[in-house]
Amino acid sequence: MQITPAIHALRHPFKIPVAPGIEIDRFVYSFILAGETITLIDTGVAGCENSIFDNIRSIGRDPDEISLIILTHSHPDHIGAVKAIKEATGCSVTAHPAERAWLEDVDLQNRERPVPGFSLLVGGSGIVKVRIIPHEREHSIDGLITKPAVHLRQEVVFRPTVPLPEQEHLVRCSLRVGHGY
Repeated sequence: MQITPAIHALRHPFKIPVAPGIEIDRFVYSFILAGETITLIDTGVAGCENSIFDNIRSIGRDPDEISLIILTHSHPDHIGAVKAIKEATGCSVTAHPAERAWLEDVDLQNRERPVPGFSLLVGGSGIVKVRIIPHEREHSIDGLITKPAVHLRQEVVFRPTVPLPEQEHLVRCSLRVGHGY
């Protein structure tokens, strides 16, 4: 979905297996910021690199123009395609310092915070080196990008009264575009 001529939101549907024969339908967004180079905010789950690359081509650009991936946080549905995109483009990856260990070693994340279907959501267990953005919030970033001025904020709200395998989360995402941010 085109937000401005330079900003595109991509909706990535996926399924989480929670029990044999039972899956939960989910979706997540990533954002293409097409300026002099391309900045990608979040990558969706494993396999989303194909739709991201197709969308980049559909706006007359080349996936090799991706210079930076900003990861808002390390949940599997936001980082799943990062390894494939980094390997294909050679881009840099950046995130909040608190996310570094889980991003550079996704197997560690899976051991410390298992998520149903983790290995299906995250494309590979290899190490992705992360450049750090300092930020005051504990485990997420608010990305501020200028020219055009863009403020992207993603938050996850958990419902702790629901058992973990069925736990739903609500992703609040707001994107402000304009001058003066």
